Amino acid sequence: MRDTDGTYKVLDEVDRVIHAHPLAGDPSKVAISMFERATIRRAFDKNFKALTDHNMGHIPSWVNPEPEAGWRQTGSGFKDEALWRKTVALSDGANSRAGHLAWGTGDVELLPTASDPKVGPLSIKQAKEGLAAMFGVSPDKVEITIKG
Repeated sequence: MRDTDGTYKVLDEVDRVIHAHPLAGDPSKVAISMFERATIRRAFDKNFKALTDHNMGHIPSWVNPEPEAGWRQTGSGFKDEALWRKTVALSDGANSRAGHLAWGTGDVELLPTASDPKVGPLSIKQAKEGLAAMFGVSPDKVEITIKG
């Protein structure tokens, strides 16, 4: 919900937003994505402007990472701005309304963003240490091959 001072309840208090929805065509799977707050705020701001342009700024906004047609869904379609995404299967026996996720062993799909910091030159040791930390392994388990 947008407050009268232009801030958003909850949204302006977080750094990231996770969005989960049933996978189109396969309700046994859930698509999960993470976004920067700024991405979601831009979408809500666009939606709010469309609502106020139609004298409906008093009703709740709706945005979706997937593109949706119509002025009421203005701001939707930002799925390519996700920091990462992963598709997971609902576990067997997920009979509750909340369900249970079977996360599995695969890594999330990390997606490059315009806000990714530029990396300067690294030593092999620095690169190994960084990759080891990212993947949760010892640096001696990381092998780097340079072709050029």
